[in-house]
Amino acid sequence: MRVKNKRLFLVNLLGVMGYVVLTLQWMWLLVVALPGILRSHLFTFFVPQSQQQTSASMPSGIEQSDGAVDSSVLLVLAVLIVAAILGLTIYALRRAPKTIGETGRKITQGTAEHIIPVLTHHAKLSPAKRRFLTARIAFDVKLGLLALPVGLVYIVEPSLPGVSHEVARFGEAILAFMTLILICVQVGVAKTLRIELSHLW
Repeated sequence: MRVKNKRLFLVNLLGVMGYVVLTLQWMWLLVVALPGILRSHLFTFFVPQSQQQTSASMPSGIEQSDGAVDSSVLLVLAVLIVAAILGLTIYALRRAPKTIGETGRKITQGTAEHIIPVLTHHAKLSPAKRRFLTARIAFDVKLGLLALPVGLVYIVEPSLPGVSHEVARFGEAILAFMTLILICVQVGVAKTLRIELSHLW
C-alpha cells in the first residue's frame, strides 16, 4: 500500500509541474499582451470620463510626450509582471505539491463533472463509466487550457518593448510544449503503473 501511494505521488508530481508551467503560459500571455490591452480602445472605453477630462484640461507646459509616458509605464508594468511570475514560481515550488495538485484537480474535474450531464443527456452512468468520462474530459480540459493561450498569442499583437511577435509565439509555444509533455507523460506513466486515471491531479 505504501509503495502504491509513493507511485501515485510521483505520478501526480508530474501533474503539479504541468499546472505550474500552464500557469506560466497564461502569465507569459499577460506579459506580452497586457500593455496593448491597456492602450486599446476597449480599455479606454472603461476609463472614467472625468479622468479623460482632467487629462485634457492639463496645461500643455506640463504634459509629457505620449511616447515617453508609454515607455516608462510599460517598462514598470513589465518589471512588475515578471516579478509576479518569479514570485508565483517560487511560491508554487515551496508550497506542498498536494495543495497545488488538488487545486488544479478541482478545476479540471469540476469542469468535467459539469460537462458530463450535457454529453450524456443526463443518462444514468455506472460508477466506472463516470470515472472514465471524468478523467477523459479532465484531460481534454487541460489540453484546452494549454491550447487557448497559444491561439491568443497569434491574435493579440505583442506590445511589450523589445518583444516581437515571433519571440512571443516562440515563448508561448515552448511553455505549451512543456505542459503537453508533462500531462501526457503523467497519463502514460499512470497507465504503465496501472494507476486509475481518476486519481490523477
